[in-house]
Amino acid sequence: MRKRFFINSFINLLLVMIIPITLLGTLMIIYTNRYLKEDITSKNQALLKQSSQITRLIFQSFDTVNLMISSDSTSARALRRITSGSELFSDEDIKILNNLNNSINSIIASNHYIDSVYVFINGTDKFYSSSDRIVPIEKLEDSKWIEDLSSGLETQGFTFRQLHSNISNDHDKDIVSVYRRMFSGAGTVVVNIDIDKLRDDMEKYLVYEDQVMYLTDSVSSINLTGETSIEWDSMSEILTDNQDEFTQSIEDKPYLISRLPIDKYDWYFVSLAPLSTLYKLQYNQVQLTLMAITICVLIGIVVAALSARKNYKSICGIINAIEIAHKGGELLPPQKSQDVYTYIIHNVIHHGILKDYVDVQLSEKKYMMQTLEMKALQYQINPHFLVNTLKGIYWKSVKANGISSPAARMTENLLDITGYYLSDPSATVTLREEILHTKSYTDILTDRHEGELEVSWDYAQEMEDVVCKRLILQPFIENAFYHGIRPASEEIKKYNSKGRIRIKIRQKAEEIIINITDNGKGMPKNKLNAIRSSLSKTEMPTEHIGIYNPHRRIVLTFGEKYGVNVYSLMNCGTTVQIRLPKFTF
Repeated sequence: MRKRFFINSFINLLLVMIIPITLLGTLMIIYTNRYLKEDITSKNQALLKQSSQITRLIFQSFDTVNLMISSDSTSARALRRITSGSELFSDEDIKILNNLNNSINSIIASNHYIDSVYVFINGTDKFYSSSDRIVPIEKLEDSKWIEDLSSGLETQGFTFRQLHSNISNDHDKDIVSVYRRMFSGAGTVVVNIDIDKLRDDMEKYLVYEDQVMYLTDSVSSINLTGETSIEWDSMSEILTDNQDEFTQSIEDKPYLISRLPIDKYDWYFVSLAPLSTLYKLQYNQVQLTLMAITICVLIGIVVAALSARKNYKSICGIINAIEIAHKGGELLPPQKSQDVYTYIIHNVIHHGILKDYVDVQLSEKKYMMQTLEMKALQYQINPHFLVNTLKGIYWKSVKANGISSPAARMTENLLDITGYYLSDPSATVTLREEILHTKSYTDILTDRHEGELEVSWDYAQEMEDVVCKRLILQPFIENAFYHGIRPASEEIKKYNSKGRIRIKIRQKAEEIIINITDNGKGMPKNKLNAIRSSLSKTEMPTEHIGIYNPHRRIVLTFGEKYGVNVYSLMNCGTTVQIRLPKFTF
């Protein structure tokens, strides 16, 4: 039982605590997820557009240098002469070279991402450098870009490399060399971008922790923002995807990937942001929700255990109180408390014994009803053989004196009331039936005592449908005649009168009042009090059974509110009043 209490309490607590937390947490997660998606997309697009603007600025400088050299045939021819092997330059070539160098350096100065610019004329053994002017290729330690040109990158492309100190005044630095064939086709322009400066600026625009940016084309990629390195196979898969924003796992780690193509070039800016970082707020909400649920479960276990212990103890107290009540022991009143189980015990103490008492009373009531019904029958007429005997007397009387003779009439009335008496005494009847068979009895009385008795009835016809018990009128009419009128017959004759019995039936509110009044000698006050006292008792009296019997049957059937009362005055007569509820079939 204690385990059951624990489980029920635990489930109830979980339903009350966890359901609201779960619903609230779920709604917060859904709302946050929707907000984060919109916010992430917006911020990534802003980052990519900013990166694109930086790139366009670089390429504008790139195109300006290319256009400046390609559109000026004099400068192009001068560069070819200067880089063709001769170390003696004419004054005109030097002038042209100075003008070109000033123009290119002014472009570099306007764009701090550009470290230097190279111009290589096809078929020559020297090249132009914005930092060192004319440089022989054979003395060049930084020959990586020459190898890239030989591999075909002079058309359009970029490569990541280190720039050495003999080319730049700075120490070795990471650069990205971007190659572009001259518009005239005479050579290649190489723009060296300072990747550290580009990274410094790009990192300012990064929105999320561990987010990285890549510049990539169809054959290579450069990390612009961090140390995280993505294998080219993974990057190539990113480039082949048809969507510009999607989710993909790289080295078993999910990323949100955003991609922006660069206009006029087959290059892309690619942003990679770990989902664990992007949705950190949402993950925290999930963790908080799970933590709250866990705390609720732990609290629920503790509270349910304490509640189960208390409830089990209280239930044991209730069971013990019930057992004591059944055994008739003394129940001690519990201390005052708002606890529901204490309230139950209090009610068990106050009503438990009463319930047992009521059960006993109901059992006794049923037994008394059966006993009274049986005694009523036995008190009136019991043996069935009497009916058969009366039938024989009736037919002999009819045969000897005719059907209208007083003997035949009396026997017929006696047969009628005998059959009524011997029928089921526990069944209820209507006043119509009770009055009909009582009239048979009064007819016998008036025939037997011709000239001594007069019986009158006073009631409305609608009263006949009221429900009553059998044999509630006859005993009182019999008592009225034999105990009231007959003892006073001499006094009545002195006044040339008859004994009179009047039965009056009236309705009062929802009750039926039946008064049976005689003009007999009445009874003394002490006898009247004795009769009234016997009516208030539940034990069967030894006297006045004719009055007690119908009274008790009415009380047991309809309740204590109803029954019989007796009113009498010496030498004036007696009235028996019967109160019934107004019930109809």
